Amino acid sequence: MIDSDQISRLKGATVLDAEGHKVGTVGQAFLDATDGNPRWVTVRTGLLGRRESFVPLEGADLDGDVLRIRYGKATVKDAPHMDPDSALSSEEESALYRYYDVGSAGGQGLRKHDDRQQELDDDEELPEERPRVATAPVPPGRRHLLAETVLEFPEDDDQIRRSQIDFDGEVGRDRV
Repeated sequence: MIDSDQISRLKGATVLDAEGHKVGTVGQAFLDATDGNPRWVTVRTGLLGRRESFVPLEGADLDGDVLRIRYGKATVKDAPHMDPDSALSSEEESALYRYYDVGSAGGQGLRKHDDRQQELDDDEELPEERPRVATAPVPPGRRHLLAETVLEFPEDDDQIRRSQIDFDGEVGRDRV
């Protein structure tokens, strides 16, 4: 049985059917809402992997990056199509359980596994809340260059606008 410790290895795993034929690759994992263990995965099938079919993990075995399921390739491809990007309704979930003839949904529900999900303390920042600051030290032999526009006599009608370049503390002027 595949448990919650193996969820990260599921995504992108090659899926083989009962006879060893390639069915596709794992797209997403769906967890049991009560215990958090993976119960279903979507398998990308078809020429470009555009179609995703739900497959139960009951009786499946994960060995490295290969997921072996107990269903045939045709069974997976003929499964009822559900949108993996939206939440499954109880009717859709029941239809999948009936199609694969596995235990009932029991009304517990499935939830999509979020790869970014992590347990956070109350005072811990989320990754998207942390400021991203990139500073790079100036390599030896390189200089800092600062250019700015200076306005002289701002109160007069005859204002002079000039560009000033500061090159590592050495001020140079270029009249514009």
